[in-house]
Amino acid sequence: MSLPSIAPLVAAFLLLAGPSARPVQRDRPIPTDDAYVQGIPLCLSCQFGSSPVLRLINSYRGLSQSYLKFDIRHPSRGGLRRATLRLFVLDPSVDGMEVHNVPDTSWTEDTIVWSNRPAPDPEFVAFSAPRAGWISVDVTSILPPGGGVVSIAITGAVDTALDSAEFSAKEGPHPPKLLAVWSGHA
Repeated sequence: MSLPSIAPLVAAFLLLAGPSARPVQRDRPIPTDDAYVQGIPLCLSCQFGSSPVLRLINSYRGLSQSYLKFDIRHPSRGGLRRATLRLFVLDPSVDGMEVHNVPDTSWTEDTIVWSNRPAPDPEFVAFSAPRAGWISVDVTSILPPGGGVVSIAITGAVDTALDSAEFSAKEGPHPPKLLAVWSGHA
């Protein structure tokens, strides 16, 4: 005995219900580029763009910062209403971390190293990653309202000795995401 196909029923529902029955499309891009850089004397020009992790260290052992670039260009959708950075925590830390906008978007994961990393804006969003798994950070306040190609840096808080933290990179099993909600959309 064969079961009837439900495809005609779904098509009829969408036809009768109209466009409001269709789900709202939200942008969920993964980074176009991501890498971490190390400020350790022996590694000022080491390149980590193909690493499956994004690393953060802010301690006597040295510094590491992570950079991510996203393309969230949607000029026809109006202004950016909300932007949420989603990171998958591999090595948690309760110490303070910061997300900064980086106005210079010319870097690539194949070329960025500590000695040529672009400077982040001084404004930031503070967060912590106390457990492994997905976390969400509202980054709306630090991103340009029109979207476009955006670059961000994740750093340890200046006044905190961060032990270390690691996040999955786009080459890892759980790539970062930047969820954008635009004016006129839910």
